[in-house]
Order: sequence, then C-alpha cells, then structure tokens
Amino acid sequence: MSKTKQQAHTTSQELQSVGLIPSVLPEGFRSTYSINATFGMLNIDCGAEVPLHALDDHSPVYSVLEARDEAYYTFILVDPDSPTPEAPHDRELLLHLVTNVPGKQADSRIGEIVVPYRMPSQNQGQSRGVHRYLLAILEQPQGGQQIVHIARPKYRTNFSIAEYANLYRFKLVGATFFYSSWDEAHAQETNATTAMVRLHDSLKYAKSMLEKANLLKELVLEGSAHFIVPLLLRFNGETVCAGDEVPSAVADTTPVITFDSEKDQSFYTVVIVDADFPSIHQATDRALLLMLTANIPSSEGDSSVGDVIMHYMSPSSFPGGTGLHRYFVLLLEQHGGILEEGAVDIPDRRRGFQLHEFMKAHASLEAVGATFFLGRRKE
Repeated sequence: MSKTKQQAHTTSQELQSVGLIPSVLPEGFRSTYSINATFGMLNIDCGAEVPLHALDDHSPVYSVLEARDEAYYTFILVDPDSPTPEAPHDRELLLHLVTNVPGKQADSRIGEIVVPYRMPSQNQGQSRGVHRYLLAILEQPQGGQQIVHIARPKYRTNFSIAEYANLYRFKLVGATFFYSSWDEAHAQETNATTAMVRLHDSLKYAKSMLEKANLLKELVLEGSAHFIVPLLLRFNGETVCAGDEVPSAVADTTPVITFDSEKDQSFYTVVIVDADFPSIHQATDRALLLMLTANIPSSEGDSSVGDVIMHYMSPSSFPGGTGLHRYFVLLLEQHGGILEEGAVDIPDRRRGFQLHEFMKAHASLEAVGATFFLGRRKE
C-alpha cells in the first residue's frame, strides 16, 4: 500500500472515530484519496485543531494526491455542527462547493465555483462549542470523465453530501476533517467586532488584489484611485471578497454595495463595469457599464438607497462574452454634495464606457474605494 493510500485509510478510521461516519458520510465509507486543505499559508492536517481566525481566508485551496489525470472532481466543505454540536439544526451547513476540478492539476482554484466560500466567522452570534469541518472530494459521473453544470443549492443550511452525490451520480472518494473552537470568549469577541474593523481588513485585501489583477492600470485609473473608504459587495446577502469568482446565476441578481464613511452628510456614486468585454484577451468594448448609481448618502452607506442613473444589467444580458471576466466596482465621493438631475452625463451606450473620461468630465467625483469580482462566461 502506497503512503498516500495508507494516509487515506488512516483518515477513514479517524472519520469514524469522531462520528462523521455514519452521521454525515455513509456507513462503510472508505477514503481512497488524500486531500490537502490550505487556508492562506496554513496547511491543515486531518484531525488538526485550527484557530477560527485562520479560517477567515478569502480563497482556501484544496488539492488531492494521486488523482487520475482524465477525471474531474468536486470539492465540498461543510460544518456538520452548526450552530452548536449539541443542537446541530443546520447540519450540514454548506461552506464551499467547487466542481469540474481536473485531475491533471487537482487544484480547486482551477475548478468552477458553484457556492463561494463562506467564512465560519460569518455565523457570529450563533455558533458555540467545538465544531468539526468536513472536506469531501467526489468523482464526477462516467468514471470522472463528465463535466457537469449544476444549479446552486437554494440554501446553505441542511445540505447533504450524501444526497448531493446521489442526485448527480457522483462517487464519494475521499474526505478529511479538522476542528475549530467557538468558545464563549471568542464568541463574545466576534460579536463585539464591529463591521468597521471587518471593512478595514477588506480594504487592505481589496487594494492588494486589485494591484495583482492590474485593473487600475488597465482602466487608466492608476494614481487616481485612493483606498480610504472600505466597501463590501454582496449578492443575495452573501459577501463577495475581492477576487472571488461569482457563479453566473448569482451575478444575474442586483448586487448591493455597502460602505462606512467617516464623513457626515456626504454623498457617493457607485459604478460597476466589465473590464473584459467581450473577452479578457480582446477587450474591444472595454469597459462595459453594468451599473451607475449616484447620491448615496453616507448616513446610509448602501447603494440600494441611491438614485439609479443606469440600472444594473447582469453580465449574461450581453451576448458574446466568453471566458473569465473581471468586474470592477468603484466608489466615488461627490465633493460637490448631492448631484441634481442632469448633473451627471448619462452614457448613451453601455459598451465602450470610458471610466477615466467619465471621472474627468465630473471633476467633483473622487475615487475613494474599489473592489472586483470574477465571473466566467461560457465559451
């Protein structure tokens, strides 16, 4: 037996010893693959106890050892102890679901995100005790050779790995688990953590990710965008961090951008554009304007209460887009106060919208915050 197979066998025994077999995984399940889970710089071993804050990574990475090159796999991360081990009413709480991971690379970053990662700490105020977190790998149909296109589950709560596998004819081939403690002290600390602290953390992260994605330079905004107002992007109430990939069905819904400005009686504008239309390799229509909302009061800090100038149109509304796209969200402070009707030049077309020219034409607008998300268009 190879070292990897021996590790998988040992994992199966541990899964049974902690009650994940048969409470979550079926009776008689034996792991045949070893899985690695990495959160930031932390590589997590099977059965390890992990500090809760270490799981607050925006893009965990999963990989599988000795996967078959010709096969495709799905990774699923769940919390079977939500909200508490004593009363797990949410079992299983779905935290992450990635499909179509090719065995040749065996890396979740190459797969298709069906459900974006949700940090366990987002359940603040609810969770208590020591939770087990289970990561499973499933081989896709036809011996793993079938690429699948599946609907996003309607709810994260009461998800079932076993039922999911049966529904889509997947084969459960591997699993691992780790612990994290929601002790009372940390729960109180989490509840006391203000949204402002979380927003400032996201501000630094967004700036770093935008620089890596080269978006400011490509949109001719380098040097003119200042990261001083942190913002949050949400689809259907779920936070999307900078660089996260959003499933197309989710991106069809109108996003909400919230922010916390230290200035009283100020107003803001939000712009969302597709920087890569029709494709990232040939963005001849850069940028494609998806949304333009002005006069958002700082007292509200919510794009849904502003004046809609160009209503949100989802990426799928525009035919012809292909491949992976970067969608840029920009927050502009209105230094001249509220913009009266007619003060904003309404673009005559959404394609070819020049963001830097728009800012030049409206000198009272200053870029003070930004983020972006990814979306994949079918080839």
